[in-house]
Amino acid sequence: MVTPILAAGMSFVLVISGMQIVGKEKQIVLSQKAELQALTVDLRNLDGILADEQTYGALIQKVTATLPGDVHEVASAVFAIERTARDSGLPVELAIDEKPKSEGEGLESLTMAIKTAGSYTAIRQFLTNLSHLPYHTSTDAIVLDGVGGNVIATITIRLFMQ
Repeated sequence: MVTPILAAGMSFVLVISGMQIVGKEKQIVLSQKAELQALTVDLRNLDGILADEQTYGALIQKVTATLPGDVHEVASAVFAIERTARDSGLPVELAIDEKPKSEGEGLESLTMAIKTAGSYTAIRQFLTNLSHLPYHTSTDAIVLDGVGGNVIATITIRLFMQ
């Protein structure tokens, strides 16, 4: 009689041990499933980044190609600014920094102070035309002073270049 009771006890212990092992395996599987879900999200994000790179890569190259890279291209930009002022009927004085400033990652900027005088309408037209030039610029300051019937404008811009 002892043998069947002993066998039943051993079976019970084996079943409990088996349940504990299955429980531990279940925890491992659930942990791995959570890690797999996190990796799936990461992969989707990477796919999105790659798609954005393909979408915007050509646009970035196009913008980079329009940045002046040498003295001749900067001279062309300066000439275009002067021509824009003349087309608006304004005299223009340019003061250009001698050295470009680093803007990071291969990008530099050249600061220019543009001084002109004329009617408010002519200056407004000049600024509008200046913004339409095929150069990447940033307007840092616009100072307007009224003298008699004229407005004297000093515009500080940065011309971005490679």
